[in-house]
Formats: sequence, C-alpha cells, structure tokens
Amino acid sequence: AQERSFGELRLADFDTLELSNLNRIRSGVHELGNSKVVNTAREIAEIDPFLRVTCFPEGITTDNIDRFLTEGGNLDLLVEECDSVAVKIQARQRAKALRIPVVMDTSDRGLIDVERFDLEPDRPILHGLVDHLDLSLAAKAKTNEEKLPFVIPIIGLDTMSVRMKASMLEIENSVTTWPQLGSAVALGGAIVAHVGRRILVGQPTPSGRWWMDPDDHFGQSESAQAVAQVQMRAQATLDLAAMLHAADRVTGVPSDLTRLEAERIASAGILAPTGGNCQPWRFLHAHGRLFVFLDGERARSALDPGMRYALLGMGACVENMLLEGKRLGIPLEYIFTPQADTPQLVAVLSRKPGDVIPDREDSTLAAWLRERCTNRKYYALESIADDLAGELASSVGELASLHLVRDLKSIEQISQLCGKAERIRFLNPTCHHDMFVREMRWTEESTKSTRDGIDLETLELSATDRTGIRVAADAEAVSLLRSWQAGKVMDKLTAKTIRASGALAILSISDLSLSSAFEGGRALERFWLKASSLGLAVHPVSAPIFMGIHGLWDEQRILTPVEHQEAAAILSELKRITGIQDQAPLFMMRLGKSGPPSARSLRLPLDAVFHSTAPLNS
Repeated sequence: AQERSFGELRLADFDTLELSNLNRIRSGVHELGNSKVVNTAREIAEIDPFLRVTCFPEGITTDNIDRFLTEGGNLDLLVEECDSVAVKIQARQRAKALRIPVVMDTSDRGLIDVERFDLEPDRPILHGLVDHLDLSLAAKAKTNEEKLPFVIPIIGLDTMSVRMKASMLEIENSVTTWPQLGSAVALGGAIVAHVGRRILVGQPTPSGRWWMDPDDHFGQSESAQAVAQVQMRAQATLDLAAMLHAADRVTGVPSDLTRLEAERIASAGILAPTGGNCQPWRFLHAHGRLFVFLDGERARSALDPGMRYALLGMGACVENMLLEGKRLGIPLEYIFTPQADTPQLVAVLSRKPGDVIPDREDSTLAAWLRERCTNRKYYALESIADDLAGELASSVGELASLHLVRDLKSIEQISQLCGKAERIRFLNPTCHHDMFVREMRWTEESTKSTRDGIDLETLELSATDRTGIRVAADAEAVSLLRSWQAGKVMDKLTAKTIRASGALAILSISDLSLSSAFEGGRALERFWLKASSLGLAVHPVSAPIFMGIHGLWDEQRILTPVEHQEAAAILSELKRITGIQDQAPLFMMRLGKSGPPSARSLRLPLDAVFHSTAPLNS
C-alpha cells in the first residue's frame, strides 16, 4: 500500500483482532474484536484512501474462492498467509488452474516461497512436497493428528530455525501457540512486497524457496552453536582371542555341551531385554561349556556408568538360557565369574549332573521366551487383580523383591516423578546424544541393517508425538531449552504414558553390587515372562531409578551436581511413596492390558555373537 504496487487488493480472513495479535499487527486496543480485514483496510485507507481494497470477512471458502481469484478479472498474484492446510492446498490448486503465481512467507528464518504457475502451469503445488499425500483428505482434516501429515512437509522440519523448534516443544507450557514477532512479520512483509513487485513488473523471479535469515548474517546463529557433551570413554574391544584366553584360564571340570546344544541355548539368551536394545552379550562354546561375555563397548551408556543395567541384561540373558535348557531337557548350572583381570567374562554354563527335574512354572515361562516383548501402547485402566498380583510377586522367587503399585493416587505421583527424571535425561547433552543418536533407529533401513537400538515404530507414537520426537532430536534446540530452563514437555509426555497403566511394578535387590544386579536381571526376566503368560503388557519406565543412582558411579561427570541432586531427590520420593526403604530399587515397569505392539525390536543374528571351538557336527 505504501508503494502503491497494486490496482486492487483483496483481503480474506474470517478472524477478529485479539490482544495477542497486537505484537505484530498495526492496530491498537480500541480495535479489539473487530474483523481483521476491516482493521487492515482502515489502515490502508489512512495511507491512501483512493487505493481499491475489497474485503472478504468470511475468509476463503469453497463457495467464494473462485470469486476471490477471478471476480472482475483474475488476480495477478496470490499472497497466501493462512493457517488452514485445506485452504493452502485448495488455493494453490485453483491458482494453478488459473495460472496465478503464489507467494508465501512463514515468519521463520525469513523463508519466502514462490510458485510461478503463470510460467509453469504443470508445476506441482508446494514444489511437490505433498505429492505423496491424498490431498482430498486435507479438507476433512480436523484434528492435529489428521493435519500433521500435510503440515510437516509444508513447513520443513529440517530447515526450521533452532529457536522455532525449541519453541514448538514449549507450546502449552511456557508459550501458548506458535511464536510470531512484529520484527519477523515486518521482515516477511518486506520480502513479499519485494518479490511481488518483481513478479508484477516482469523481472526474472523463478519458483523456489529462499531463506533471508538475519541470524546467518549477524554473528553466529543458534543453529551453528556447538552442543557440548561429555565424551564417553570407549571400552576395550572384545575380540575372539581375548575370549579364548579368558576361557582357558577358567578352572573346573570340562563339561560336554555339544555345539548344537550351545547354539540352541544361546539362541534363547539373545531374546533377553537390554537397555536401549544394545545386546551386549557374546558367547563362546569351548571345553564343552558355554562362556557368556559382556561386550563393554556395546554396553557403554551415559545412563549406566556403573554397568549395573548392563549386568541386569546379562542376568536376564542367562535366565533365558537356563529356562531353555530345561525346555530342551538339558540340565544347566552356572557360575558368576567377573574378576578384576577378566571383567568381561560374566558367567560360565555347564551341563549339570543328573536329569532335568520337571518344573511346571519354569515350563510355563520357557514357553513365552519368544513372545515376551516391550509394549509401549496406552493400557486399559484396569487394576491388576489380587490373584494376578500374587502370581507376579511369586515369579521372582528369592532373586529379588517385587512391589506392585495399583492405587491411582500413587500411580499419579510416580508419573510426575518419571516425567521429572526423563526431563533431566532429555536436557543433559550426553544423555540426549545417547538417546537420539546412539539408540534411536529412525528409518526401517537403519533398523534392519543394525538389528539393534530402539526402532521408532516400537514407540507407538501418534502423528503429533512423532513430530515432537523428531524436533526433540535436535541437540541445538534442546540446548536452547536448557538455557531457558524449560523442557517440561518431557514431563507431560512421560506422565501421560505412566497414567495409562493398570499398575506399576518395582523390582528391588538387597544391594547395588554387580552380582545383585545380575540376579536382579534373572528375576526381571522371570517376572516379565510371567506377566506375558498372564496376558499383561509390559513397558520399562525406570528413569527415576537409574537417574537417581547415577551419581554413585559418575566419575566422568556426565550429569552436573545440580542434576544429580535433583535425580537423587526424585528417587528418594519414589521410595517414600512406595514404602521401599530397606532395599535398593533397580527396575520399574508399567503393566496393563493392551493389543499387540505395532512393532518388535530386532535381534542380532546368532552368528554375529556366537563362537565355538568345536566342529559343526559336534
């Protein structure tokens, strides 16, 4: 309007002016409640009362879009700035048919979007970014879940500013909606006016997307800031020669397990659960015995500096093998063997003298070895009945203690603690890197090629939460949240999951020694198998515990003193709520009824972790 670069301007917006608009719209409080198009038309009239402005206070609809674009002659340029995904798509479809160029600004990083349908009548709308979608569904999309498949390719998560990503995670926490500032809007308006003028006077202006990001020019932008993290010390590689050397040093009478028996038993061991699905086990069949090693490099985790959860997984692995041995009619015994000079050798399994003594409980558990899995779906809010609770408690035997939390008040309190613990983990740079870089498998290709880590499909995320986790994976955005002392989105997401549980189960051990953690792993696996046999879904949610005990072994200072203090307080509160005082909590799970998981974690093939000195036909 100030440049008088149009003959007629058509304004369409159904909304009215609100107080929150005044940080970016030229107006005052005396105009609140008025139509935005009327407010804008008045502003233009004060600049030049002879400019022709046509208002559509009902906004753009299916009924009036052709009138908006063609009445009195086709528009020469469409500037699209609306929030509705359906209108974005419909307006472009009609503009393309009428060969009207489209310009859009998004107020983030000075992004300007140009589509020259006047020069390229066959050009796909939105540069082809939504070609893979059924565009007819855009008009039917009502919820965020239905709109997100269209929104994400349009806005471009990979090109969004770090500050906008961080702000996205704060919506409904410290901010109520998308942040928009007057400076960003004014910059966008200036760029639109410039590009529009070029198109209208015939200067070369191709289709495409450009960014006029001021932060790229004034010092270092936030997206270029380095994200500090503790460099975890690498563990010594566990090679076959080291395994053979360790096995040769173990005294005792050689056993007579055949290679085929050892392979079958190890095949059950690799089905055990481990933190981050790291699968740190290695097996060596030698001298008729089965040696079980811990691959320290695979087990290395920012969350487990004391290796207690690595030993928990190894205990679950050995329990699987003992149960499989009984199922196969092979009586097994084991010795727990970590020594200062051979810490990687965790256990040695041998054939036990005598016959297998039938055990109904063990037979039941063994039948569920290949069915047990993590199920992260929301569970039906049905409390675990007393008889099931009794069976679950007895499943761990004397290996550990089990505490079931079934009252809603306690579950709610613990859900808040879980959220706070996950926030510490999420905001810590090293833990964040472990979670989103080392553990996560973002694509089907990476899941199948590595066969370890956390498959994105197993997280049971809604479209909204899937977008959220992609944004949360940006270490620089999280660094910004950390500087803001924000990030409570993790509190809410985690607490929401914990609330959707029939019960919480907490496994405790007598002390936090490596041997107790190993025995706790055996108990964990027995409990999980029993829960599976009873038709219960299981999802580990142990953040309040492993973050709370982290400081006992954090020699590399992965967490700050403040983080350790907060985490310890969370664990102390968990103990108070549950009444667990004379033992050490080690693991927590949510239980409930649910359909089968959408996906299951893969396992490394046996030949990648099993070695034998015996010939194949032994």
